[in-house]
Amino acid sequence: MAAFASTASATAGQDWRTETVSRQFAGQERLAVDLRHAVGTLRVRPANTRTLFSMNLAYDADVFRAVTDFDGDRVTLGLEGRDRDLRIKKGGRTPEMDVRLSPTVALNLSLDFGAGRADVDLGGLRLSGLDIETAASETRLDVSQPNREILRSASVAVGAAQFTAERIGNLNAERLSVDAGVGHLVLSLEGSWQRDLDIEVEMGVGAIEIRVPRDLGLKLVKESFLTALDAPEMERDGDAWYSPDWTSAERRITIDVEAAFGAIEVVWLR
Repeated sequence: MAAFASTASATAGQDWRTETVSRQFAGQERLAVDLRHAVGTLRVRPANTRTLFSMNLAYDADVFRAVTDFDGDRVTLGLEGRDRDLRIKKGGRTPEMDVRLSPTVALNLSLDFGAGRADVDLGGLRLSGLDIETAASETRLDVSQPNREILRSASVAVGAAQFTAERIGNLNAERLSVDAGVGHLVLSLEGSWQRDLDIEVEMGVGAIEIRVPRDLGLKLVKESFLTALDAPEMERDGDAWYSPDWTSAERRITIDVEAAFGAIEVVWLR
């Protein structure tokens, strides 16, 4: 069984609670992880090799309820609203969620984050599946160390938000899809590249910044007449722009962007 602890205190009229839940690694090979956080701050990091998962949660029990459900090869962790009106009391604290995941087992990770700020580092995890969905948030996704699994496909859906993905090369992915509504999107292609990657981006209104190391070959396809493109040093051929070393590069990244209105900027990293 998972270890569980809870404390309660009164803060500015809130029924403030802190909860901790964890499970030790016991030889599992795979784990499906469903993380849900309605509002507040979210932090995700790798755990030590002895831990399968852990969660530290702080929240107002008058407004939210904790979600902890573990069943063999599947776990759901997070925070949900007790009703649709998720108003934080005036002067009250916002919920906080800190999750650690095993670097030992193959993870199929689904993350659903509402409003607030998320700081997610997936470096060193064994990711076999990745699905991220955010609403009105500021989210930073980092892959600080290479993924030790082949990730066939990863998807990100972003609402009215600022989303930054760093060291995408460490994902070890074959395909990445990004669906963004309104906001600012940053894709940084640093990392240890083990294979080519196809990225599909659909965006409503906003700005896309693509940061590219010079040792990568880049092909950019833009499917919009109302989106400005700033792609220095790239050569156009029809609807596609190519980096000068596209044909000779060891690793090639193809980005297909379909945007309603906004701007795309390519930034070369030295």
